[in-house]
Amino acid sequence: MDRPGEALLRLCSEARKEVLLAAPFCKTATLARLMSVVDPAVPIRVVTRWRPVEVATGVSDLEVFELLCRRRAGVLFLRHDLHAKYYRGDDTVLVGSANLTATALGWAPNSNFELLTRPFEARGVLASFETELMRQAVLADGDTRDMVAAAAAMIAVAPSQEGAPAELLAASNPGPCWVPYSRNPENLRAVYAGDHESVAAGARADAERDLAYFDLPRGLGADGFRDAVAVVLRQHPLLLRIDSFAAVPRRFGELRTLVREYLDERSAPENATDLTQRCIRWLRYFTPTRYEFETPKYSEVLVRRRGNS
Repeated sequence: MDRPGEALLRLCSEARKEVLLAAPFCKTATLARLMSVVDPAVPIRVVTRWRPVEVATGVSDLEVFELLCRRRAGVLFLRHDLHAKYYRGDDTVLVGSANLTATALGWAPNSNFELLTRPFEARGVLASFETELMRQAVLADGDTRDMVAAAAAMIAVAPSQEGAPAELLAASNPGPCWVPYSRNPENLRAVYAGDHESVAAGARADAERDLAYFDLPRGLGADGFRDAVAVVLRQHPLLLRIDSFAAVPRRFGELRTLVREYLDERSAPENATDLTQRCIRWLRYFTPTRYEFETPKYSEVLVRRRGNS
């Protein structure tokens, strides 16, 4: 049986139409080795996740963004809740446990015991998986990379992180189509810090549901907490869509129409008016310098400040 790295190198080298690599952890040297065997004319899509705590502890590299930018047919997408390891070269698919790291692919002295194998699922099932994979993925950019780097730096120096990997909050998975649930985003910080008495029971349940999505390390100060949440919001398809839409002043009704379209695309049962209100509150709270907010003639208007792209 081939080692995972050998199987993945062969998949990449034999591709003639497209290479898709999806894994939560992605290291620069590992991706560079795989890219080196791909025909220069073959497009490469990489889907990974950028969580500040994982960047701070070294399991993923932000430099993969520059690596793909330097390739004419390379592009990087981000999906915060990604756990699957899925690799495709044309019609050949490999799935299993191995991330895009030397330790996982058998290229390190003390490599993990991992598996990559060709699935027996029908092609339609795999195509459906890819559709769902990309539905919640967002295109990586330099601003997001810089935000993650800054948040990771704050995590790396937090007292609770010294001498050990970050301790993560234990929480249930809120699901792949998460949207902000807390009406008052300041409740997240209170619940995160253990100040449960200041938050009503129903609001506390919403805050816990939101915190489960962010998967934050313990011990963050107020600024570090806000930055870590802002990084994840930057990678959420709905919040990113609102951010792009607000490049010019947008009234509440316009934003609500945008949110309703997003919900309809996913057959989500959320109320568009309520969700729009929550999204505006979250953006103003966690990224206060990025937006201007006015209420002329009783209609709220949101616009991204100049200089923020």
